[in-house]
Amino acid sequence: MNLRLIGIEILTEFERGNDLRSIIENRTSKLKAIDRAFLREIVLGTIRYKKFLDFCIKSASGKDPERQLLEVKSALRLSAYQITFMKV
Repeated sequence: MNLRLIGIEILTEFERGNDLRSIIENRTSKLKAIDRAFLREIVLGTIRYKKFLDFCIKSASGKDPERQLLEVKSALRLSAYQITFMKV
């Protein structure tokens, strides 16, 4: 199971207007505690720093993340968060 892929799926569902708390609970209920903690960190961190991450993505690529497909946008933001703020 790829935790980053699950994180991207959670972010995508959230961007579509679904309730974040219920999405996280549904998608992480069967995971080990350490995996749930990792997912919560990357998902909530990505949401928390969304504007900053979009700025970094736009600066690096020259393209506005808002104009990307929803799944691509979620993947870019999550990846940028992990590279910028985490050591994994």
